[in-house]
Amino acid sequence: MLRHYLDPRTGAHPFDLDDGARPPHIVYLTVDMIPREAWDPESPMRRHLRTPGLDRLIADGTLFTHACTTSPLCGPSRAATLTGRYPYLLVNEERAHDGFEFALRPDDAIFPEYLRAADWLTAHAGKCHVGAHKFLDAFGENATPWDRWAPPMADDDGYLRYLRELGVEPPVWREPIRGVRPDGAPGNSYGGWITRPDGSEFPEQATYSQYLAWRAGETLASALHRRGDSGAPVYLQLDFFAPHQPFMVPTCYEERAREFIAFYESHFKLEDEILKRINFDEYGYFDNSSILYDTQLLNSIATRALERFENVNKVLTSETDGIPIACHVAQAFDVDMVFTRKEKEVGRLDYVEETYIPSSMGKLMSLYLPKRSVKKGERLLIVDDVIRSGETQRALLRLAKKMNAEIAGLFGVVSIGEKGTKALENELDPDKLEILVNL
Repeated sequence: MLRHYLDPRTGAHPFDLDDGARPPHIVYLTVDMIPREAWDPESPMRRHLRTPGLDRLIADGTLFTHACTTSPLCGPSRAATLTGRYPYLLVNEERAHDGFEFALRPDDAIFPEYLRAADWLTAHAGKCHVGAHKFLDAFGENATPWDRWAPPMADDDGYLRYLRELGVEPPVWREPIRGVRPDGAPGNSYGGWITRPDGSEFPEQATYSQYLAWRAGETLASALHRRGDSGAPVYLQLDFFAPHQPFMVPTCYEERAREFIAFYESHFKLEDEILKRINFDEYGYFDNSSILYDTQLLNSIATRALERFENVNKVLTSETDGIPIACHVAQAFDVDMVFTRKEKEVGRLDYVEETYIPSSMGKLMSLYLPKRSVKKGERLLIVDDVIRSGETQRALLRLAKKMNAEIAGLFGVVSIGEKGTKALENELDPDKLEILVNL
């Protein structure tokens, strides 16, 4: 073993090299945002996915079923993989506050630098997301790593030339989906289906992922040409962007998407998933935190509400447990959410009040809603997590009428017994009442 250094002048980043070893060629691929269900052989989803390349890698290689990442974010997790250390990067650039680091420091070392110093021919295609400067150190000044949030499709000269050779114009999103910032301004792009500018089908071969795969092949061919008869090993790193928002899915996959959605829905029943979370104690109460704390489940519940009701201007609920579900439902409808309080806040006198007597308590209860929180004529969707006697929900209905609002519907997750449901059926048209699980 001989001791070497990435920087012999300073002695920085030492490494040992066995000069008698026969180093192999290495192809290193990375992708984003692939859930365990997409590759786990035990997942029912695997029976429906068509991933022959991935299947072959698993069959011929080693599958690490219990591996985990140091961070759920792109940049920090890549920094850990490339440096072999827990990262000091905690955020990506687009989420970084002042003072947060989002790129590796110049004096850090990533493992392809060691390979290059050990006479590998290193080559790269795709994103880096830890600072382009480190990739230039590892792959040379002719490398073209990009370090932005989304692919540089509009100004990547190589991709634009690739499209011209295919006779294809750059893609456009048919119906782009965007998030919403807390101030109501448009947020990050989630992408969607892409087409040609004239609306026709965009060919799969012309997608940016296909371009990166083609470019990696060309880069590998160049590396092998440079290698000649030297016997030098080649290291090729291909960092795909997809699948990652903004998603760029050609419309040729629409039928495939419908097949997969049908398969998913046949294996996932929302009502069954909610029922699995319900366990009563000896007093007849249940802990609903396993429902309220599961963001994915709340999204599915909100999607059901979106499919069921129309023309909703605002979502109304009562504090406290109804708020998480109401927030997700409001986000699904892209409207505001308001909730009643059980007590008046100090400093505010402009409340509309509704008083009722819960049969289980035998004392007066009041709901308070700020007057200006609901406008006359707005269509309200009342949302709550649990319906027992229905008295709270009926009070919300009366409160909405006092505000001169219209009722778009009432959406409940769980109803315990028939008393509450029957009471609400007397107050609402049947087509305005939806309860997911009746116990």
